[in-house]
Amino acid sequence: MKIISIHDGHHDSSISFFENGSLRGSFKEERFSKIKHDENLKKSIDELFDFFNISIEDPELVFCTDSGVPYLKNNGISNEFIFWPWEFGENLIKKFNKKIYTHDHHLSHACSAYFTSGFFNEKTLIVSIDGIGQTTAPKILNKNNIDSHEVIHGEDTVCCRVYGAQNNKLKQLFKIEGFLRDYTMNEYFIGSSNGFLAALYCRITNFLEFKQMSEEGKVLGLSVKGRYNEKFYNFLKKFYGYKDLKYNFDTPSISDWILPHFFNSNKINDDESLRQDIAYNTQLLTEEYCLRFINDLCKKFKGYTKLCLVGGLFANVKLNQKINELTPFEEVWVYPAMGDEGISIGAGYAHMYDRNFDIENKRIDNMFYGIGYTQSFMDQYINNDIHEIKEYNPLDVAKILKNGKIVGTFHGRSEVGPRALGNRSILADPRKRETHEYLNGKLQRNDIMPFAPMIMSEHISDICHAYKSIRTSEFMTMCYTVKDYWVNKIPAAIAPEDNSCRPQTVFKERNLFAHEILTEFNNLTGIPVLINTSFNAHGDPIINHPQHAIEYLNNNIVDYLILGNKLLSKKHTNG
Repeated sequence: MKIISIHDGHHDSSISFFENGSLRGSFKEERFSKIKHDENLKKSIDELFDFFNISIEDPELVFCTDSGVPYLKNNGISNEFIFWPWEFGENLIKKFNKKIYTHDHHLSHACSAYFTSGFFNEKTLIVSIDGIGQTTAPKILNKNNIDSHEVIHGEDTVCCRVYGAQNNKLKQLFKIEGFLRDYTMNEYFIGSSNGFLAALYCRITNFLEFKQMSEEGKVLGLSVKGRYNEKFYNFLKKFYGYKDLKYNFDTPSISDWILPHFFNSNKINDDESLRQDIAYNTQLLTEEYCLRFINDLCKKFKGYTKLCLVGGLFANVKLNQKINELTPFEEVWVYPAMGDEGISIGAGYAHMYDRNFDIENKRIDNMFYGIGYTQSFMDQYINNDIHEIKEYNPLDVAKILKNGKIVGTFHGRSEVGPRALGNRSILADPRKRETHEYLNGKLQRNDIMPFAPMIMSEHISDICHAYKSIRTSEFMTMCYTVKDYWVNKIPAAIAPEDNSCRPQTVFKERNLFAHEILTEFNNLTGIPVLINTSFNAHGDPIINHPQHAIEYLNNNIVDYLILGNKLLSKKHTNG
């Protein structure tokens, strides 16, 4: 059986392909359109079909999605509903007589985490939290209902579902609803409707004049520099009436309240310390309430030893650290593509689960399920008049890095999820704190958080207080505190306010390419660590094509480029 699973939502659209029960690939639209968080699933459809040589007329091919969310016409002005997927889906249904199976948004999230966790026999708690997760749709879109504009009102705005799982069986234990009836598209993102912690974080991101649904990490970066403000923190608490595992969110727009009532100011840019304090208290509330919530779940539903986290809230790596350290679970697994960019994978797993297919619950070895290119295809973008060309050798790369140069990698298939994990990365020496400012300048970024380190697995416990959940750290989804001895050895990869880092732990058996470079760098310097940041400039998605990588080299954003089995640099010219 072959499954095409699709997420075409308000942001981060993607398409995934399963064959004989195994994930073969997952392509995110933004990588092909070069529009960050692109919501319109178009180019990636053709790219995935071409890459895997799929025929849309294949009788074995089944289509599914995570919700079949109804959109409002005219940006919410009209009350008429139309269903996703409209252009592509209408063609599938009307021309090829295909059906599109729809699955609950949070069940899809949960399946993506659970069936990649390897927690088969253990009693596992799965917590899925995001801004909102719609489930309003017929279970099957077909010729009988695609033109009806039928809407089935149900639990269409659940922002949290909790499942218990064991032996590949999931049971819903708890849910939190947040009703968003009669909204406009603008109110959906920043208005005063109900929501959960993720919705608050999104609104604070917008309030601090960052891009919501995109730059929440900058709020997290600001938060480590802020201070506790009792009046403001207590105000935030009023967003949530915490009692017996229930949260309420009913308040006027935060923009009308925060500055004049708590900070004696009318402009957010008047004082950077004000922005930091707002971020600090938002992060503090998020951590404290989420920890209380999960620990209360442990008391109410006993016997669970493993925890899976999924949904956009758990892109918050500081929150994940607190959950790892301050809850009783033996191990925490954060699904690497925790946001909606990874939910097309989850919809494929949900489809197999709903139909009782055998699914192998196996801890994933990597997230290299994006597109890749042959060496001959990549070579056509090399210009012999401009580029010095050598065969790639990890020792040569280590020497280059030791000398303070910046290396871009375009190797193998691209990563799925928000983190570059070596195949579409920029690598640098972590030993000088000024590297942070230097790299930001090169990439035209204004990142507040430090760059993340990749660390050899053999040394992770020597460098970090990382006593559990090491496998999840392979995907940069959790922070750890760095031991004192290492703080001054790798300053460019550490947050100086609390000596934390967000590592990518690199195992030889699962990521040989990155491990070999780390090994050679360690042999030269005694430091088994490199800076690893995603291969993209400010505001752009991670690069997805060899031409993009060459452009970064030609524009001096990186000094050297690993392009498959070749190591490129620019030729020096006189005059």
